[in-house]
Amino acid sequence: MLTAVGGYMAESNERLNPAEPAQLVADIFAEEGAPLLPTFSEDGIDLTVIRWMLSLAPLERLRTAQRNANAVLRLRNSRRIP
Repeated sequence: MLTAVGGYMAESNERLNPAEPAQLVADIFAEEGAPLLPTFSEDGIDLTVIRWMLSLAPLERLRTAQRNANAVLRLRNSRRIP
């Protein structure tokens, strides 16, 4: 079963380091002999996340966004009020 972990899809028993997708993209391009694309924009935006989201089908993007929104709601609702 795939789950969203830090904005990335992973097997439910597997944890991803947020830096790993950038390394995976770099490895893929290095293997194919393509020029290495920048990882971050001049404004500090992680371009690998944008590329990853664009690689998904529209329905997969919606599912990912919904899972992330649900995770935020769970975190908000789990707050303990003293």
